[in-house]
Amino acid sequence: AFWLGHAERCQYFVGKALQLSFVTERLSSIMITFIHGLISFQMLKRQDTTKLRTVSKNAITSLKAAALHSQWNFQNKVHLLEAEYFSLNGNHEEAN
Repeated sequence: AFWLGHAERCQYFVGKALQLSFVTERLSSIMITFIHGLISFQMLKRQDTTKLRTVSKNAITSLKAAALHSQWNFQNKVHLLEAEYFSLNGNHEEAN
């Protein structure tokens, strides 16, 4: 749904997936959090809400914690989320 431009629908289902206990106890929760963060940044470009900003900041925080344990796997995702954050705030030099 995300790649087809249905960010709101994707946001809804990712939120539901994060509520499932068997998802949140595994590596998949980190990847879903990453996708949730990406979707939030895309949606923030259209509607700036506190909830979406919180989701995106939490995604960066979670991925930074994961990168401490597996830098080769998660550091690139942290950089992507941080670049989206800087770009959203108009700091395009930092986004590069």
